[in-house]
Amino acid sequence: ETGTGKTSIIQHLAQLRSQTLIVQNMSQQSESIDFLGGYKPISTRQICMPLHSEFVAMFSKTFSKSQNADFLVKLGRLLEKEEYNEALKVMEKVCENATQRYEKAQNEKQGEQNKKQKRAEGSGEMIAKWQELLKSLTNVKRQLKHAESHMLFAFVEGLLVKAVREGHWILLDEINLASAETLEVLSVLLEGGSLLLSDRGDIRPIDRHENFRIFGCMNPPTDVGKKDLLPAIKDRFTVHYVEELTNKKELNEVVLSYLGKSSTWSDGVASFYLQARELANVLFDGSNQKPRYNLRTLCRALLFAADVAQRLSPEEALIEGLSMSFITPLHASCSARLETVLRERIPCDTK
Repeated sequence: ETGTGKTSIIQHLAQLRSQTLIVQNMSQQSESIDFLGGYKPISTRQICMPLHSEFVAMFSKTFSKSQNADFLVKLGRLLEKEEYNEALKVMEKVCENATQRYEKAQNEKQGEQNKKQKRAEGSGEMIAKWQELLKSLTNVKRQLKHAESHMLFAFVEGLLVKAVREGHWILLDEINLASAETLEVLSVLLEGGSLLLSDRGDIRPIDRHENFRIFGCMNPPTDVGKKDLLPAIKDRFTVHYVEELTNKKELNEVVLSYLGKSSTWSDGVASFYLQARELANVLFDGSNQKPRYNLRTLCRALLFAADVAQRLSPEEALIEGLSMSFITPLHASCSARLETVLRERIPCDTK
């Protein structure tokens, strides 16, 4: 159910594993473009700067950065001054020179054996990378020619693509709210495959990093507007049901984690929370709906109490926090009843 700490568990697990966690909130309006990306209008700078970064990385593998420091600084200044066409011409010229250098080295090593042959193969790989970068630069130059009269578009990759390539974890929160068509893209990944960005014209799938993982969080279909996840998707996950926290000993641990181990009010707070959950069936809020008290409600109250603890006594801080989260939303005819329970569990001289 909502507010049981599902998302927090995954965030904490990622922190323990020193993993980057990307959270994607799903809804009925979610589309596959949110996962994979698509063509979007962008500025000239947005399309040129990634190419510059790629160029510098390739440059350092072929030429001496220290001996060409002035050249790299001048190239950077061209981009800062937004002289993009000139910068692209310079990078194109370097791509051609680098390709010629490797082709010359490859020709010199054609007659050599074993170890030197491997070096020749390495030269071939670098030639392909420089040629690919040159092709990208040429395409951008062609786009810039029409930038004044037409809007500039480029394919912007989605968060899922980044996670697959770089080995991040991705959490699809409220995954069951998305449509079946939107989740169809996950089928290949859940079966151990990888992504192919056919909309971008790719013919090779993206290399899947070994650390890549998919997590999904959802509420059970126990209320209006909630639905179950399609079996074709759900059966490919390892499913864990997170029970609502009602164990008093565990609730005490939660309270102490916010208030400090020296707090003497953990038992009183836990008792109030459990009693408030029982009374929720006979209480109603300002919109005549039954209130729903869960772990999220309790944690928000404790977080507030911890923040004001320096200005108020521990008892006053707890009453302020718990009143804000549990009592304030209630209808006037119900708030007095729950406030009586709160005063019984946490006695305080303040009115």
